[in-house]
Amino acid sequence: ESDSDEVVNLSGTYRFVRHENMEEFLIAQGASWALRKAALKLQPLQQIKQNGDIVNIRITTGSVMTVETSYVIGGPPVETKIRKRAFRDTMNYMPDKTGIQIKKVPIDPIFPTLLVTRILSADKNTLVMTSTMLGEEEGKEKLAGIQYYERVK
Repeated sequence: ESDSDEVVNLSGTYRFVRHENMEEFLIAQGASWALRKAALKLQPLQQIKQNGDIVNIRITTGSVMTVETSYVIGGPPVETKIRKRAFRDTMNYMPDKTGIQIKKVPIDPIFPTLLVTRILSADKNTLVMTSTMLGEEEGKEKLAGIQYYERVK
């Protein structure tokens, strides 16, 4: 049994390995065929630096794009963008402290709220990132896409 105060530290560099249900997830968000095909070919690299409750996430997709965001776990919202959609993100630990979750609330309420979780495997070598569209009823999960990353350092 682990100490209940022990929280995961996700610091490391992770290389994309595979995905599940991502095309369906992108379709549900209204992504065009061309955008879906391009997105599904990307093999992102995630670099995470976690120092206490400060988490910096840098996602690089080759020469196409680099996005870097810093969060405070349990802290104030951070404004982010996915393509042209703006969100207010809040980060918290997962209830069992095995990972972190980011709730992405769209500034334009026509778009769905997203919940993005990052959980590290017990051997600390696999990062599982799940992106879930939340339903109109608070907390009701809709469709999820999952990406698996392997630790490279």
